[in-house]
Amino acid sequence: MEGNVLDVSNLSVYIDVDGRKYDMVRGISFNIKRGEIFGIVGESGCGKSLTALSVMSLLPSGVSMSKNSIQFEQKNIHAGLFGNDISMIFQEPMSALNPLLKIKRQVEEPLLLHTDLSKAQRHERVLECLTEVGIRD
Repeated sequence: MEGNVLDVSNLSVYIDVDGRKYDMVRGISFNIKRGEIFGIVGESGCGKSLTALSVMSLLPSGVSMSKNSIQFEQKNIHAGLFGNDISMIFQEPMSALNPLLKIKRQVEEPLLLHTDLSKAQRHERVLECLTEVGIRD
C-alpha cells in the first residue's frame, strides 16, 4: 500500500477539570510512511507519551483527545484497531514484563490472541523472537 500508514492531524489531548479544558498536547500533526522510522523527541513533560498513547487509544481515565485526528491505514483509530493492526512497545523496562511470569508466556500471549498458530508453531516463533534479541536460554 502506498501513502501514509499513520496520519495524525491537529491532535489535541486534554483533561477536563471542573468543566474547564486544559490542553496537554495542542495541535500536533505528523505522518508516517510504511517502512519509515519515526521518532518523537522532546523534553520531559512535553507530551511525547500522551501522543503515543493517543495513537493507541490508551489514554488514562479523564484524559481525552480530539476526535477524527488519527488515521491508521486510512481508518479512524476510534474504529477499534488493535492486535494484528497496530501495537505498542512500552519504553519502561521494569514495567514492560511481569517478573512473576515466564518470558515465554508473555511473548507468546499476542501470538495466542492474534494468530491461528498452533501451540508448537507459537513455541517455535517465541524461540525465534528471543534468539533475535539475544536471549538464547
